Amino acid sequence: AQGDTPRFVVLSRDVTDRKEAELAQLESEQRFRAIIEATPVALALNDDQGNITYLNQAFVNSIGYTTQDIPTIADWWLRAYPDPQYRQWVIEKWLKASEETRKNNSHFFPLEATVCCKDGDIRTLMISITPLSDRAAGTNLIVLYDITERKAAEEAIKNLAFYDTLTGLPNRRLLLDRVKKAMATSTRSERYGALLFIDLDNFKTLNDTRGHDIGDLLLQQVAQRLTSCVREGDTVARLGGDEFVVMLEDLSEDSQSAATQAETVSEKDLAT
Repeated sequence: AQGDTPRFVVLSRDVTDRKEAELAQLESEQRFRAIIEATPVALALNDDQGNITYLNQAFVNSIGYTTQDIPTIADWWLRAYPDPQYRQWVIEKWLKASEETRKNNSHFFPLEATVCCKDGDIRTLMISITPLSDRAAGTNLIVLYDITERKAAEEAIKNLAFYDTLTGLPNRRLLLDRVKKAMATSTRSERYGALLFIDLDNFKTLNDTRGHDIGDLLLQQVAQRLTSCVREGDTVARLGGDEFVVMLEDLSEDSQSAATQAETVSEKDLAT
């Protein structure tokens, strides 16, 4: 009634649980970012729209780009893979692996690729992606593991095992492996091949009178000249000392014609 004292209804809601959940979410995200910031491996986060939302310090230190340089995945493709053909190959591999990961709910098999860093240095990286269940910080965690030094070490070990250290030519071990493969190919194609054995006259005398340094220079020069005389698919190898072998493949199907071809190359080798 008019003149009565107004009455108010007070409604309240307990939001303690919600606030605690929000706080826990914030603390979880902070812990996550602290972990990826402290790790020595290059890490990145991206969202569903293809935006790069975070790069850790290891990423910036090793690859050079910041989120200002590569705000999106599209920018990353352009900067990291300047060669259009190689970029297309990497993108296709990446999209295929990503699709299989989503379809099968499986682990992304790491992709090995060479990357152009901000300073122009070329590094070899193993790149993988992990979808995140907690998407507050981003949709995917991208891990980029630098294997440049490991690849260089593997290549050095391979060279020591299969190549002559002085001339860079295949050694006896690699030559024997190629001979076996060439024989198998020759059997299938019914085309002849040939082996030419070459050594140097008076090489010991040269070493004794002029010294081993001059002898080494001669061996290197012989290796270069022999290599210039053969086709791309042929092999020039050093057996050891002053002994070299030239392996010719895919000669004629006729034995006489193949012998003539081999003789022509041998005469060119000797003249060179």
